[in-house]
Amino acid sequence: MKRVFTFILLLNSCILAFGQITKQPKDTTLCKGGDATFKVNVTYSSPSFHWQKWNGTTWDTLNRNNIALYAGVITNSLSISNVSDTLNNSMFRCKIDSAKTSVKSSNSVKLFVNVAPSISLNPTNSTQCEGTNTTFSVGASGAGLTYQWQVNSGSS
Repeated sequence: MKRVFTFILLLNSCILAFGQITKQPKDTTLCKGGDATFKVNVTYSSPSFHWQKWNGTTWDTLNRNNIALYAGVITNSLSISNVSDTLNNSMFRCKIDSAKTSVKSSNSVKLFVNVAPSISLNPTNSTQCEGTNTTFSVGASGAGLTYQWQVNSGSS
């Protein structure tokens, strides 16, 4: 009985020594020009963090050369300032290691950037006789567009 008890204690101490990720980063949605933050928490002893961005083929490690756009690339909290629409659907993850563990990675997360709609074609004036129909059109781009037409009957 004593050997089983000792084995359980050793197993628990091994789990604690190797650590684990206790908080995964989460997908983030924001408007163009906003600031995003991804965070990971771990129980590792003296961990080192390296944030990465998916380039479509492999994971690129962000470094201090990316400082204008990214802050905290070697901390547990990655901040991205003044997010542009070119980062829409970008994927990020954090590689974590310490002296007592092999390298582990957080879950990958996506950054979604909402862009303000843009009108590419304004409606044009139409003069019609009473009782006839006319058609107005507008061209616009953006995500999740809905349209609402309004009539100005001469008063502001």
